Amino acid sequence: MKREKWENALRRLWETKKDEKACPECVANIAMGFFFKVCKESLSDKLDCKDLSLQYLRGEITEDQVSEKIRDVAKSDPELMEDLDEIERIRKTRKIEP
Repeated sequence: MKREKWENALRRLWETKKDEKACPECVANIAMGFFFKVCKESLSDKLDCKDLSLQYLRGEITEDQVSEKIRDVAKSDPELMEDLDEIERIRKTRKIEP
């Protein structure tokens, strides 16, 4: 996935909320959505992304566990890890802006 693609999506969200602060839970949900998008687009041959997302939605695994599983599978791809690091920063800080 192109880093600029999800950055543009986050930027559009941020611009629509300039007068308001984006809710931390909303930002976390967006970050998780990007984790699953990366999983589906780049790792689906190595990881059952649909099952992982269903486990998350059912509350069987946490955000941290999702992040860990996806990052573990992606660790051999430095460019993908850069994207995941940025998504992780957003998820951990609950802030869209850099």
